[in-house]
Amino acid sequence: MDKVLIAITVAGLLAACASPETPAGSASQQICTREAPLGSNIPVTRCRSAEQAAREGDAARSALDAAIRPVPPRQQ
Repeated sequence: MDKVLIAITVAGLLAACASPETPAGSASQQICTREAPLGSNIPVTRCRSAEQAAREGDAARSALDAAIRPVPPRQQ
């Protein structure tokens, strides 16, 4: 009985540690940053792929550009 329980435990631990394989060349680099959410002083760690971080940076840059773009005068 003890051997069966040990075997099941070891198999479960090994299965939990297994990571899925990624095709060669498609492994993305993880970028982790510590950020304090808006309204909080407690930082949290946020991890995302390099591609996702680039997309978020582009979106933030576009939003900032749109915010500082001069508003055309009203026509009467």
